[in-house]
Amino acid sequence: MSHPPVQSKHSGDTHDRLRQLLSRRGVPELLVALVALVAYLGTAGFAFVYDDRAQVLNNPEIASWRRVLGYFGGDVWSTYDPSHIQNYYRPLFFVWFRINYVLFHLNPVGWHLAAVALHVVVCVLVFRICLALTSDRTVALLAALLFAAHPIHLESVAWISGTTDPLMCIFLLGATLCFLRWLRAAGIVPLLATGVLFVAALLVKEPAIMMLPLLALLAVLYAPGVGGQGSALNNDDAAASQTSRGSSGLTAGAALLRGVLPVAVVAAAYLALRAHLLGAAAHAVNQLTASQILLTLPGIAFFYLRQSLAPVGLSFLYDLPAQSQPTWDGFWMPLLVVAAIFALLGWWCARPGRLRPALLVAAVVWLLWILPELNLQWMPAGELAHDRYLYLPVLGLCLMAAIALRQWNDGNAGAESDEHCAEVCTLPLGSSQRAVFSIVFVFLLGATILQEPLCATDLLIWARASRVAPHNDIAWSNLGAVLMERGNPTQGLIALQRALELNPNSRTANFNLGYSLYNQHDYAAAEPYIARSVQLGPGMADGYRLLGSIELRLGHADAAESLMRKALSLAPRQEGYHMALGLVLLERGDRAAAAQEFHRERELFPESPGVNQALQQLGEGR
Repeated sequence: MSHPPVQSKHSGDTHDRLRQLLSRRGVPELLVALVALVAYLGTAGFAFVYDDRAQVLNNPEIASWRRVLGYFGGDVWSTYDPSHIQNYYRPLFFVWFRINYVLFHLNPVGWHLAAVALHVVVCVLVFRICLALTSDRTVALLAALLFAAHPIHLESVAWISGTTDPLMCIFLLGATLCFLRWLRAAGIVPLLATGVLFVAALLVKEPAIMMLPLLALLAVLYAPGVGGQGSALNNDDAAASQTSRGSSGLTAGAALLRGVLPVAVVAAAYLALRAHLLGAAAHAVNQLTASQILLTLPGIAFFYLRQSLAPVGLSFLYDLPAQSQPTWDGFWMPLLVVAAIFALLGWWCARPGRLRPALLVAAVVWLLWILPELNLQWMPAGELAHDRYLYLPVLGLCLMAAIALRQWNDGNAGAESDEHCAEVCTLPLGSSQRAVFSIVFVFLLGATILQEPLCATDLLIWARASRVAPHNDIAWSNLGAVLMERGNPTQGLIALQRALELNPNSRTANFNLGYSLYNQHDYAAAEPYIARSVQLGPGMADGYRLLGSIELRLGHADAAESLMRKALSLAPRQEGYHMALGLVLLERGDRAAAAQEFHRERELFPESPGVNQALQQLGEGR
């Protein structure tokens, strides 16, 4: 017969005080918020980097409320460059940008503080949802603390254009909480709130669609009548987890029919609208064959597993090339490791216990939101995986870690945990479990704080990426462009030439090298690189515009006009394009046509630099 370990009076008093503290309203949430702030507040001093230039600094669409409706009309990039074809329909994300622009204009400090605030809100919601799933304040707090400190969030918090994930998670987690409330108490309001928040999440980022199978799982595991026929739980599990359910009387079948099905109808309507607006359900953005994708998937899955468990050496880019042969390092080893992890996870989830429903949900969350990122045809070559795709999946991993500590504690404490978990558990962990948690937590927090500065500027980001991914031409191309901008042409040209050595057919590397030479006024040297970039990316308007500027400076006005008109046909609402064509027409002596283009530029972009001066020189100023 087993007995609980003997505890000293001091230890018992400490446990009681900790239990009382955790039971106080708002205390765990405050602690989680403080940890999230400590971990990520340092990003407030960072600059705009990478795609922030296009989506924030040079995006006129976020500068006016009149253009907000346009966000809902198509691809997220098409609002300012229709030639940039992608698979992104994210209007609410641009609304978030518009709000930031109103509040902070182009001050990066405000934008970064807003990004940190998003992460803080997500972390608090993580605690609330883990508490709803486990009815265990200690487990919920541990999971939320691990999530708040995890360094895998760096790309999603430190990079303004990467904040799609925390913004999506706010709506997704809110929808999940509302659905759990509906399961317990029924009523139309929580279900309507679930639907509204789900739609909002979809309009922020497409992977929100994966919430549907999660809701179905919650209906099966957490409906009050879950112990009946068709439940995924056995009777012992159902009885043990009854404290996490209410008395709405819903069975699993009823919850699926009355709760999940209406949300599925909303999701179908969203998918139909998205396909209509984008012209297809999705566009392939690389030339990978089905065989290459199958051979590459184990390596990508292994990458995500490694990044979740050992988040060190983080970078915006990695060397993850497509596989054409089943090599040991690229295929067999990752496949065996991932299969072993799946088998271990399946064995763990099959074991009965009070926290088994929450464990199943945690495992599904960890795996479910990685699935969309495994459709590699949607990923640009050289960017088959990113850390930011793990922002939500890591929630599942953190909850699994907290559950493992609780189960370890339960095994050591005998029946003591059941006595204290009759309703909502606040039993602290034992000394061994606390020590393990402290080591993991300090490691994660330290890894976040130490790696955080490497995301502060473009130069730091791409210098890091070129070290972590020395065979990635995008990393070298971006590094070279930044070095050239910062007045280091020697090292910049070396980096750009390295990019072209790795991939002579890189549109980005050719464009960046040509653009850098253009800025050095070496137009003759720049011309072949920009011409090559146009050949490689015939739908990209910026190549035609830059080549037109080069031809104008080389004295080829006819060619320059043709190129500028091509750029305008691809991006008719891009700032500066009408101005550029007007300057070409002015050079050709067509003052009337030039004035017409200048007027069009001022009509579209009243604050466009130089347009009023150009009109005044033509005698047509205000």
